[in-house]
Amino acid sequence: QELMATVGTYGKLSMRRISDAIDTSAVPFAPEADSCSEGGGVGYYQSDDRRYHFPIAERGNGAVRAIHLFTPSGFDRSEITEVTVWDYPPVNAVMVGPDGREIPFIPAEYGSFWAHEFVKLLFPISIPAFGYTTVILKPEVVEGHVGIPVHSHFDAHTDSDINDDPIVLENGLIAAVFDKKTCRLVSLTDKETGEKLIDAPSCFFRYAEENTLYGMTSWRVGPFMKTVDLNEANAPRIEEVRHGELFDRFTYHLAFGRSQLDCSVTLKCDSRVLEFDVKIDWSEDFVFGKMVPQIAFVVPVSYATAGTSHSDVPYGELQRPALAHDVPALSHITVDGTGGHVVSLICDTKYGYRFQDNAASVTLIRSAYEPDLYPDRGIHNIRIGVSAGDPSEVRKTASAFCRPFSFLSGTPHKGTLPLAGAAITVSGNAEVACLKNSEDGAGAVVRLCETAGRSGAVTLRFARPVKEAFIATSLEKPIGPAAVSGDAVTVDLPALDTVTAVVRFA
Repeated sequence: QELMATVGTYGKLSMRRISDAIDTSAVPFAPEADSCSEGGGVGYYQSDDRRYHFPIAERGNGAVRAIHLFTPSGFDRSEITEVTVWDYPPVNAVMVGPDGREIPFIPAEYGSFWAHEFVKLLFPISIPAFGYTTVILKPEVVEGHVGIPVHSHFDAHTDSDINDDPIVLENGLIAAVFDKKTCRLVSLTDKETGEKLIDAPSCFFRYAEENTLYGMTSWRVGPFMKTVDLNEANAPRIEEVRHGELFDRFTYHLAFGRSQLDCSVTLKCDSRVLEFDVKIDWSEDFVFGKMVPQIAFVVPVSYATAGTSHSDVPYGELQRPALAHDVPALSHITVDGTGGHVVSLICDTKYGYRFQDNAASVTLIRSAYEPDLYPDRGIHNIRIGVSAGDPSEVRKTASAFCRPFSFLSGTPHKGTLPLAGAAITVSGNAEVACLKNSEDGAGAVVRLCETAGRSGAVTLRFARPVKEAFIATSLEKPIGPAAVSGDAVTVDLPALDTVTAVVRFA
């Protein structure tokens, strides 16, 4: 709790300091003296079901809101994102970007929290690496009048859904077909290549009973004695099917043993990732010395595999053969193919993956009994992604899935920063593994890593002039000077290696 409070506080203060320097004087704010929006959202994101995001307490009010969005990623991102707006007046609104162009959006959810009303908005946005942007929400004026109808919602159900036909989630990149009786994915087609990557039941929850033969149940996943496809065996209940301009979604409820789970499956437009938002109320018991129960999410594939998988590990990727046990990874496991596009399994909070029998899986919950008798009992919220695409893009896809944009509301003031910008841009074959203040507080530290096996020069360009820079150890002890030119620093990065640069600004 102390760690999360510290991270959340400093992260929010850092974003606030940047936003206070953004010039919003041209935004046509219209604050209202009796608005109750300021203070809405205090504590809203500080929970497991909200993924412990940075705090999002509202500071704006009235019919015009500015929202600053930030990306933690070292690469440019364009995707559908979500922001929460508090106590927003019930008028027709338009959203525009920093260039004044209109951005389509959809209200995805309405609700209340601590006497404040909120609406969650989904919209497409592009943010440069280590950068930020600003969107402005304001009333739409039609023929000189402000409209009063509330935002229209997409249909939750249509007559065409009242049958046993499969549920189809589709966009311009992939098409996913789900069996309505089991809610398993039965077909996944890559529309770019035309290849059917999955054509048999997949994306289901598996219950397993582990043999405790080898002991150390919290550290060792035992051999499976029994496995059950929960989707096939326990008749899920579909609760909603939605089709919209920006995303398609369906949700289902599944009860098993003494436990239950709720799963929401979403496909956003222009996305290659099926998003599974899962809430599991877990109450399965062990049998001391005999059995440990577990639940996993399993993704069998149908394309010709290479017999290997690869996953992201610190500072790189690791390829592994098929194995009958879990292995660690930071965010994903990809089933390698013999050519073309592949399927990857991504998770934001679980790190034990397995590839065996042409199937990828991630272990979600286990009822181990030593040293804690009841470590996992209770409610768990987990995000799982299943992507189809170019294997060279998986690392970025997984990173974006696990690290959503942060945002906060803006206020009217002048400043030195534009409505959109970036702290640093990188030219060359490199990933930024770390961007932080130096330990002495006199500058910034950039740690680069090379993962493709190609040496070369890398240029770092900052948002302010550089006075000096040097190559350092990981403990920031100087090794030698780095080339500086204006706002740019150039370093040599060996293949499959790391380099740390310390930068002092003018």
